[in-house]
Amino acid sequence: MKGVAGEPSREITGLAYHAAAVKPGFLFFAIRGFRSDGNQFVNEALGRGAAAVVSERPGIHPAAAWVQVAHDRTAMAGIAANFYSHPSREIALVGVTGTNGKTTTAFLLDSIFRACGSRTAMLGTIERRIGDDSAPVEHTTPESPDTQQFLRNAVAAGCQFASMEVSSHALELRRCDALQFQAAIFTNLTREHLDFHRTFEGYYHAKRRFFTEAAFGAPICVINRDDPYGERLWGEVAHERVSFGLNPANEFRAEHVGYGPDGVAFRLSGKHNMLVESPLIGVPNVYNILGACAAALEMGLAENGVQKGVARLRSVPGRMERIANDRGIQLFVDFAHTNDALKNALLTARTVTRGRVFVVFGCGGDRDRGKRALMGEVAARYADFVALTSDNPRSEDPEVILDEIEAPLKMAATPYVRIADRREAIRHAIHRAGAGDVVILAGKGHEDCQWVGGQRIPFSDREEARRALEETR
Repeated sequence: MKGVAGEPSREITGLAYHAAAVKPGFLFFAIRGFRSDGNQFVNEALGRGAAAVVSERPGIHPAAAWVQVAHDRTAMAGIAANFYSHPSREIALVGVTGTNGKTTTAFLLDSIFRACGSRTAMLGTIERRIGDDSAPVEHTTPESPDTQQFLRNAVAAGCQFASMEVSSHALELRRCDALQFQAAIFTNLTREHLDFHRTFEGYYHAKRRFFTEAAFGAPICVINRDDPYGERLWGEVAHERVSFGLNPANEFRAEHVGYGPDGVAFRLSGKHNMLVESPLIGVPNVYNILGACAAALEMGLAENGVQKGVARLRSVPGRMERIANDRGIQLFVDFAHTNDALKNALLTARTVTRGRVFVVFGCGGDRDRGKRALMGEVAARYADFVALTSDNPRSEDPEVILDEIEAPLKMAATPYVRIADRREAIRHAIHRAGAGDVVILAGKGHEDCQWVGGQRIPFSDREEARRALEETR
């Protein structure tokens, strides 16, 4: 804190970082954002009755206390934790970070905690849930006041465990500072979010914060050492840590792994020895299961509860989510929107069929352009047929995005079509596939809209797939 002006003893009745959300007695955080500066909205916040303002700028106003701080988001995280009386100290909180696997691992943890007889909360990309009550989310990891309020509500509802996804944006923007985690899981690190972090090293260092800085307490660090950046992280963590993966050197490892269309099964060996069976498919889910099991067992949960929890999770929305049909096609909707995730999805498809593998995908606009050609290369190498299409073009011309994805496909032998209209591309791939083939609709997963220009247009890969299937009856 740099200084306080005005009357510091004012009672605070709530917190807000958007002026429109301010109510009488609230503290307003004037946060410097990417598109606007919260300091421009101080007068609006005061007009709505704000009792105090927190800002990196000096200031004084007769109607409110003014607190100048060195770092607005760090201050907001600490103040929010104090305002809600540090709920993360009253609940066993597990955070999951990494490029891929965060959502599935969080769902697995939640299923394990429930199987062990606990009331749970979960916060992530798809939803925020307390017990059986859920609501949609805007960000993978919300701003710090929202997370603190969520956890306080979870504690009040009797939850003993909570799992949450921890994104690199959240770590960079201090959204999770002042949360006390009991365990932290690192899944993997591959190219993503370079439009935000600028360099891969910057991306890694954002993730690294979660395991090395005191802002998160001293959680049990559960690290995928099969991943090169997991191996690097392993050498940089100074407190309690355990490793997981397929390599025999890991403390939690999968042996005698069986893959099939109905799921995976393996012997969990190392610090524990038990059979694990799951309806989830593919190698990536073996890693997700290992990470969740390692964290739960290190936290002292019973082996039989861990086994039951893994077995009970039938699917995760938009993560290799199967769309039932009577065509004999294995049809999946998956969130894969990076070259590594797309490769994993296509390789997973190979484990469940001897037929052809079709993929429908595009790339988001106003995001890392460098991954577009990489995704085209992956599709050309691992798919038998590719339908290039739009994802969320945002402010970019969809055809320009497709040009950049298509370049490597032009030089490959893999058959492909280019159909900018995503609805038509999905229909084309499904109509072209036959019994025994796999079709993966990649990129959007659970999302229920497309962003085109500044418009949010309702759109669901799942619903469009079902419509296309109906047309072939």
